[in-house]
Amino acid sequence: MSGTAALFLAAGSLLRAAEDAEPAPGSADRYVALFNTRDKPAAPADLPGVPVSVKLSELGFDVACRIRDLRRTKDLGEFTGEFAPEIPWHGAGLYRVSPARK
Repeated sequence: MSGTAALFLAAGSLLRAAEDAEPAPGSADRYVALFNTRDKPAAPADLPGVPVSVKLSELGFDVACRIRDLRRTKDLGEFTGEFAPEIPWHGAGLYRVSPARK
């Protein structure tokens, strides 16, 4: 991967994104790593994590995108505008974001 950049760090959340330079040069795909650096709150104790919102425009997309959770090896579907995966306390998520095929 190349072109790695931190896009935001706010309220205990960090987003890093990279352009897909290898193995498919010229691909429009982006890899996104989300980090939740927050401690689990005392109450409510049943919260598994926190949603971290990602605006697809911040990744360079102005079209619907397909998103795949690379850690769980699961397609999450198509999203327009933004997606907000739940990231566990002191956890991370890794996603591949691709323009939706027409």
